[in-house]
Amino acid sequence: MDWVALDDTDSPAGGCTTHAAVLLRAELAEAGAEPVGRPLLVRLNPNVPFKTRGNAAVALPVEAPWSVDIEAVVLRALKKVVRKSYPETRPGLVVCEGEPPRVCESVYKEAVRRILTPRRVRESVDDDVNVVLGGRGVVGAIAALGFARIRKNHEVTFEGIAYRAEKYWGTERRVEENSVRKFDRRTFPVTFDNLDGRNGDVLITPNTPCPVLYGVRSVEPNVLKIAPKMIETREPVVKYEIFESNQATDAHLVRVDRLAEAEDYSNIVLDLTVVEEPRRIPGGHVVVGCEDEDGAMVDIAAFRPTRPLTEVVAALHPGDEIRVAGALRPETPKHPRTVNVEKLRVLRLERVEEVRNPVCGRCRRSMKSAGRRKGFKCGCGERAPEDSKVKVEVPRELVEGVTYEAPPVARRHLSKPEYLVKLGLLEPSPMSR
Repeated sequence: MDWVALDDTDSPAGGCTTHAAVLLRAELAEAGAEPVGRPLLVRLNPNVPFKTRGNAAVALPVEAPWSVDIEAVVLRALKKVVRKSYPETRPGLVVCEGEPPRVCESVYKEAVRRILTPRRVRESVDDDVNVVLGGRGVVGAIAALGFARIRKNHEVTFEGIAYRAEKYWGTERRVEENSVRKFDRRTFPVTFDNLDGRNGDVLITPNTPCPVLYGVRSVEPNVLKIAPKMIETREPVVKYEIFESNQATDAHLVRVDRLAEAEDYSNIVLDLTVVEEPRRIPGGHVVVGCEDEDGAMVDIAAFRPTRPLTEVVAALHPGDEIRVAGALRPETPKHPRTVNVEKLRVLRLERVEEVRNPVCGRCRRSMKSAGRRKGFKCGCGERAPEDSKVKVEVPRELVEGVTYEAPPVARRHLSKPEYLVKLGLLEPSPMSR
């Protein structure tokens, strides 16, 4: 069995790497190279600043007779899908005969967590794979081969993707929302994140001018076969493909003990202590200063689309001990080093007290000031001296041991939904280890 892998074929104005893969499969089949097994949809580091959208690569397993020139077929097909008008599109395309070499595995593990250079990746594979196109996308293409090598021993999920006719690209997607809700009621939680739990909005349709009509994610593949039968659309589905993927596996997260070990643009899991009061910034975002076990400072930030995670961060108090997972952004002249929070686990809550007026011993109501240095009085006539104020513990809104996360509408492709862990459908999250 041979492999074809590609990345960076789209642009912000349109296109889609999975759609390019579907077209490649059709061209290969027409040339006599039979597709075998499912195509792979491989998400890479979501913190890469120059990604197009979801930072995904694709790998295709094929069986080809000696008479089929795979390179010529895929190059011919790729010319039809690459967005030539967008100069930042720099495709990577590789062909591998037989099982991908071990070096691809290490490329995958790094590419999903760090930023790699195309030159370094090309040099690392040397002659082990055939680099047909060596643009920036070669990093994702070789990483996809690495996922192909290790996926049988690692957690995987699946996504069924329906594609639109070209004449509909860039127009409003015509998917019947009631049919999606019916599908969700029948298949959840095996399929997940179909709806926004806050307001019931449908989430399976993208907002970009790409060829995807809708995409449904699942912890197992067979349930995805019924999606095209249940999900009703008012435009034709020209192709439906089920991908095997690393989505919703937390593969991007790296556990570190201190900030000194963390690399900018990586996605870390780190224990911190809150040292400042949370502050709200324009736009509905919330930021709070924290420190690691060495006293190194870092901000953690929750942004408006992640609400109610913003309110979780706003409810923190100096002294609270937390574990955060998220994207580590570098320090700039205007902003300190910051973790953009995906998940937050409360390890220990600080006891918070406030001083209050005394309570009337007769009617149990809070007493009011009787005037400067005159103590307190109650409407029933009772009085209390000046020094009778009391300290009262303030109930905390947060709960120790609970992991809070971004809602589905703001969840990153790789981020593992904690509710699926609780249901036993996915393996334990790094947040609980």
